[in-house]
Amino acid sequence: MVLSFLSRGKTRRKLGEELYSFVRDAARNPAFFGEGKIADSVDGRFEILVMHGFLLMRALRQHNQVERVDQLVFDAMIRDLDGAVRELGASDTRVGRRIKSMAQGFFGRSKSYHEALESADPAQIHEALARNIEASCTTKPKAAFLKEVSDWFLASNQQLVGQEWEVLLRDGPKFATTKFT
Repeated sequence: MVLSFLSRGKTRRKLGEELYSFVRDAARNPAFFGEGKIADSVDGRFEILVMHGFLLMRALRQHNQVERVDQLVFDAMIRDLDGAVRELGASDTRVGRRIKSMAQGFFGRSKSYHEALESADPAQIHEALARNIEASCTTKPKAAFLKEVSDWFLASNQQLVGQEWEVLLRDGPKFATTKFT
């Protein structure tokens, strides 16, 4: 009986890691980065990771609030960020503070994105995204790019929420196509 509990936990952890791998891969899409776009930096990449992670976790919660698969994805993201911070050379004593700061950043952004989506006001969504993106960039992204990101964000949200639960778990999240100029 104890062994079945352990294997169920391992299976759930693996599911979280598999779903998170889609988020991580999508966040590495070069279409988000470059001149007039998001800075290809640690902060810029974090912004894109948060957007993708938020969208998937929100869709998972809306599909099934009981299973808490969104928590599994969040846990996988934190483990990945922990490893990345260590690779960047942070000492063991600083890793915890960096991860705590990143988690707080994720929750703050998630709250503003959630409130913006709940408002159903595209202008509020655009404002929330632009505020966070601009804060992470050393040079301000082009207004047209920020508008395209807002459109992509809305389309991705609709697409993920519209995905069937079983398909989402089996095939992974299908974010909207990026067509940034």
